[in-house]
Amino acid sequence: MSITKRILFPTDLSEFAAKARENIIALAKLYGASVSLMHVITDDKSESVQMKHLEQEVAEFKKEGILAIPLIKNGKLWKMIVDSAKEVSADMIIFGTKGGSGLRDSLFGSNIVHIIRNAPCPVMTFREKPDHVGFRKILLPLDLTKEVGEKVTWGVQFAKKYGSDLEVFTVLRPGDDKGNDKLLHRMELSREIIEKEGLSVNMAHTVSNGNIADIISDHAKASGSDLVVLMMQQESSGSGTEDIVNKITIPVLAVKPEKAYLVKSYLNHHFT
Repeated sequence: MSITKRILFPTDLSEFAAKARENIIALAKLYGASVSLMHVITDDKSESVQMKHLEQEVAEFKKEGILAIPLIKNGKLWKMIVDSAKEVSADMIIFGTKGGSGLRDSLFGSNIVHIIRNAPCPVMTFREKPDHVGFRKILLPLDLTKEVGEKVTWGVQFAKKYGSDLEVFTVLRPGDDKGNDKLLHRMELSREIIEKEGLSVNMAHTVSNGNIADIISDHAKASGSDLVVLMMQQESSGSGTEDIVNKITIPVLAVKPEKAYLVKSYLNHHFT
């Protein structure tokens, strides 16, 4: 798991993009990170005009003592964001999206799906403007994928930085005794990992055959969570990360599993 030192902030310079600004500033200060603000030209406005507006946005970050760099790109939106993340060696991509009828109708449209699938680093999205800066309660949904332990590690890191409460949550399936036993075992492993770090954690589960994305979204709201940590992968029970992002209105951190998972002997973060 990398330390966040370089943040990429894609912005269309609208009120929707501004949803993430205050939290990006807070995160950059916590980690001592620089911020690359990028704008992709998708209309007929001149590059000089767009750069002028972007530099005004950069000035807001500099007022806060943050190293901020403007980037103007031309091309397919999602690809420019992914390519720029690689170009600046970003440790995290953060942006605000437009709420409404769903992910594919949001500000960045289906581009969000492509960004999450292809980004070289974690992606944090803000669908609605939070009523506070920071994260008071972080929700960690557990599934049966082996990489889920890395999700717990990210949750611990953010909880320490923000002084957040943590909640581990899973969905048990009626009649799936083997799978349910494994999930409950992982919950106990998560508790041990979190408590060893000196943090308290709430454990919760539900029994349902319902859609995982709907269940996680409803639980996140009911539990008062203000950040959900997911993995950039197919979540268990048929719901992909993008589907869950589409359902949830609170901020989401989608984490890319480490390449080392491809090596069978790699055990860090693995859950059995």
